[in-house]
Amino acid sequence: MRRNLLVVFSIVLVFCAFAATNVGTSEAAKAGFTANCYTLVNAVTIDGRWTTAGEWSDTNIYPLLSGLSGSFRLKWDFASDFSYIFQYYLVEIVGDTTSDAADSVVVCMAASPTLFGVPAGGTAPQTDCWKFEVNGTGSTATLTVYRGTGSGWAVFSGWSKPANFDAAVTVNASERSATPHKIVEFKMDAFAFSLNPETWVLVGAYDASQSAAGVQVWPTSSSINVPNDYGLLNTSMEAVPEGIGVAVMALVSTVAVGVGGRYLRRPRRRNSFA
Repeated sequence: MRRNLLVVFSIVLVFCAFAATNVGTSEAAKAGFTANCYTLVNAVTIDGRWTTAGEWSDTNIYPLLSGLSGSFRLKWDFASDFSYIFQYYLVEIVGDTTSDAADSVVVCMAASPTLFGVPAGGTAPQTDCWKFEVNGTGSTATLTVYRGTGSGWAVFSGWSKPANFDAAVTVNASERSATPHKIVEFKMDAFAFSLNPETWVLVGAYDASQSAAGVQVWPTSSSINVPNDYGLLNTSMEAVPEGIGVAVMALVSTVAVGVGGRYLRRPRRRNSFA
């Protein structure tokens, strides 16, 4: 039965990919922003660092545009018997070298409540919207899950750590930079939060010690509170094509330097993400 479900899920992924390419998944997802989520090749340990040199080399890299040289990576994994589906995210803020209690990193998703559906979208978080938030650094970091209400966010308590959601954050060197910097790893259980294949995503980060830099965010110029601002999460049944991650990484610094200046104009408070 579970194997049959996996086949159905795979068919859904193919259908969603076809729709994204040929029809357009929805007019609500932010145009021009797609994050490709390939299947896990290298195991992930949620410890807020690169546990091995290749831990996140099986992913694409996407820039968080501001003056702090931020980026994120993502991938997913599933059991052969369909007993679990996990999504993994790595967020690195190379320009953040301090440990501040008011630092925040979030992954927001608008996920279809049904296999063949699409997110509700809109200009406020709907009930199919989720916000996974990590505040602080190290052993004192706090994890919070929010669910959309139709007009805002409300704390969601129906989850357990680490089974449904886990995250860790440290200041460490990595394969991206030898200078110790903020590194956050996330793991989400797709079943626990009904994260079906048609999903939109937003990633944001805030460094309290450099508040003038504002919020780093992908997609560009987006708001955490507006599902229509989220980019398309393109889930693939394949591993990342060889060489893709390196090619995308080469663009991160160039894009960040060229566009980042405009996001240094006005300071924002912790968790503003507006």
